[in-house]
Amino acid sequence: MLSFARNNELRMTIQVSLMMVGEMMFFLYWEFIDDRAYEAWGMVINEISNLLFYDMLILPYLILNRNIHAELKSKLVSK
Repeated sequence: MLSFARNNELRMTIQVSLMMVGEMMFFLYWEFIDDRAYEAWGMVINEISNLLFYDMLILPYLILNRNIHAELKSKLVSK
């Protein structure tokens, strides 16, 4: 049961919500807007949207995870 009393629970819920909203936006685009799939620019836009989809899945995790922040900070400072 989520109590939202801890910051971790709230951060994880926000992360999952952001990922779900992004996935829904890509689903709606791919299903209803993308109708130029076989034209040259349509193929380019499809490939870019595929790459952006995977970035969108990873970015909330990278932005909201404090362990990754600490790891990046330690690696950048040590150089």
